Amino acid sequence: MDEVLLLAINGLRAPGLDAVMKPLSSWGIYAFPLAMLFSLIRSSAHARSIRDGWLTWFLSMFVAEQVLKPLIARPRPTAGERLRDLLDVLGSVPPPSSLAFPSGTSTAAFAGATWIWIRWGWRPGVPAVILAAIVGVSRIYAGIHWPTDILGGAVLGAAVAVGLDWVSKRIEPPPAR
Repeated sequence: MDEVLLLAINGLRAPGLDAVMKPLSSWGIYAFPLAMLFSLIRSSAHARSIRDGWLTWFLSMFVAEQVLKPLIARPRPTAGERLRDLLDVLGSVPPPSSLAFPSGTSTAAFAGATWIWIRWGWRPGVPAVILAAIVGVSRIYAGIHWPTDILGGAVLGAAVAVGLDWVSKRIEPPPAR
C-alpha cells in the first residue's frame, strides 16, 4: 500500500504542482518557527507560549531524528534501485540518503500545527493542520518519503505538542486572562 500511494502521488507531476511542492517540501519545516515569531511580535505576554512552542519543535525533532530514525532505520524510497528508477525526485539530486521514518519535516510541521491549534484555537489551527498535511504530501510528491513516514511524523508531532502542553499546564498553570 505504501508503494502504491507513493507512486500515485509522485506520479501527479505537473509544472504548476512542482512550483508549489518544491518550496513546501524544502522550506515547510520553517513554517512553525515563523508562527512563533509572529506570536512574539504580537506581544511579549506570549513568552511562555513561545517557550512551549520552541520546546515542542525541538523535542519533536529530537525524538524523530535522534531516537526513532536510528532505532527504526527505514531507508528512503530512493534507496532501492527499482524504485529509484520509477520515482521522479523533485529538487534533490542526488536524493537525500538519510533515514526515512518518521519524516522530520512532517514531525515539525504537525508539531507546529498542533501547537497553533492549542495556542490559538481551531480557527488558525485548521489552516495550520491543512498546511502541515500539504507539507507532508509534498515530501511524498518529491519522492523522498513513504506515506507512512509522513503519517508517523504527523502522529509524533501532534503527540509531542499535546504531551508538552499537558505537562506545561501541570507545572505552571496558565496566567489568568
